[in-house]
Amino acid sequence: PGLEWQPALSPDGSQVAFVARRGDRHSVVIRSTVNIGRGEEFIPVQGLRERLEQLPAWSPDGEFVRFISCRPGPTQCSLREVARIGGSARSIDLPGNAWSPSWSPDGSRVAFIASPDSIVAYSINDRATTLLAVVPSVNWGLHSPVWSPDGSQIAFVNGNPQWAFSFNVLASSIWIVDVNGSAPLRVTGDDFMDISPAWLDDDHLLFVSNREGLREVYVVEVGSTGPRREPRRVPGATDPHSISYSIEGRKLALSRANARQNIWSYPIGSGSVAIRDGNPVTSDNVVTEEHDISPDGEWIVYSSNLRGNLDIYKKRLDGGSPVPITESPLDEGGPRWSPDGTEITFVRSGGDSQYVMVVPAEGGIAHEVCSGLFPSWSPSGLEIAFQSDLFSPFEVWIVSRDSVGGAWSEPTQLNDSCSAADWAPDGSGVLCVPPSLANEMVLVSREGEELWRYDLEAVGLRRWYSFRLSRDASTIYVSAYHEDGSGGIWAIPLLGGEPSLAVQSAELWPPAWFSVGPDRLYITVEEHESDIWVMDVQVER
Repeated sequence: PGLEWQPALSPDGSQVAFVARRGDRHSVVIRSTVNIGRGEEFIPVQGLRERLEQLPAWSPDGEFVRFISCRPGPTQCSLREVARIGGSARSIDLPGNAWSPSWSPDGSRVAFIASPDSIVAYSINDRATTLLAVVPSVNWGLHSPVWSPDGSQIAFVNGNPQWAFSFNVLASSIWIVDVNGSAPLRVTGDDFMDISPAWLDDDHLLFVSNREGLREVYVVEVGSTGPRREPRRVPGATDPHSISYSIEGRKLALSRANARQNIWSYPIGSGSVAIRDGNPVTSDNVVTEEHDISPDGEWIVYSSNLRGNLDIYKKRLDGGSPVPITESPLDEGGPRWSPDGTEITFVRSGGDSQYVMVVPAEGGIAHEVCSGLFPSWSPSGLEIAFQSDLFSPFEVWIVSRDSVGGAWSEPTQLNDSCSAADWAPDGSGVLCVPPSLANEMVLVSREGEELWRYDLEAVGLRRWYSFRLSRDASTIYVSAYHEDGSGGIWAIPLLGGEPSLAVQSAELWPPAWFSVGPDRLYITVEEHESDIWVMDVQVER
């Protein structure tokens, strides 16, 4: 029982390392793929361990397991390695901005993501860094680089990096780049979630995709111009979350997962409540993501993959069936109800861009407002603040109109040093996050003037993911971890005072979606189950 994922097969295929989630701890575990019936979990890291160990990978000689180790805090993650036979973990020295590292087959170089849209190679010997590719990022950027067996190419993913740590179902695409400097090549489009690439050989890539509805493993032949044929399904590898392949052992490891997320509700003002003590609002065997409560407190609007891709639905909070608001073949999310309850804004993903849309709350034709993310209504309903997806990720823009139902203006920039906006209920400004990614929130006026700044670290909150204001503007609710290790949704009084834990959970992972109603909090709760499977692979030419 529980969650086991992020498998990594040893080079010879005789062992598989993976992450096992047990309560509030995520541990790297090793099991034999040979004596499976008699094998037992072996936790290689001994001595002092952090709470979060993730993304294991083997050294090219198979003697060490490398992984990312984190403790609650905004930047308190490090890359470490431990011997496969166990012992103390030691740190690995890489450039400070290295994310999602991958070692070349000969161990001389490391590919990693240096920014949301760039992938670089780092030489172990001379410590030189070479830019390999710049690709306009989609749905949060690049991740998961993996070297081809001959070390000449690197496959990577553009979009949905949250998938590695959650079950976010945003679209993503597979790319390859030659390490000698040619332009990156697209292998798959942006219409589906194509993720977790693994090389079958120098000319074929395995990956996970939901292109036919269910998540399955596919194989595609690639060459100097990109894909040579359409991807083909690999039989027998169903419901994968992530995969790993051993060329020497001809084994495929996969985390076979049942992805299930639903919305639960929790009372406000009754002290701390455990995450499992809430009341389910939805109970579907699907992935439900962002949501918002109607102004009258009677409806909830949310994004869910009830029909395969993410669409927008609404549902009465006192019961009833989901009512579809959109029926687009493209993924849609981030719905927010207008103050008068007549409209809903949301984000539609299309190709390389995301678009802020507005649709009547009763359903109907959705109209494109502008390109952007994270739309938030002003209290008057005549403005929408949003985050740019064209320039810097730390730019808040505003579109406006003269009346409800009127035409929208061209976007105007509010601020170039904030992101993830939420309007103050009195309309005085926009609450947002500064680009330093420090534990701070800033209230910015319409003129771009800083009105107020709050330091979360000063009250002990270290790593945090998202925030929402209460309707009476007295409280900010923040999903975060405290320096003492406790985590969940915290209530912070705007007039000052210590934060209090409203909903206690050690299992909130980014982006930790929640919304605020008149007297209850609503949280997307994971109910996933996954196990590690290993398959022998027969390759037919």
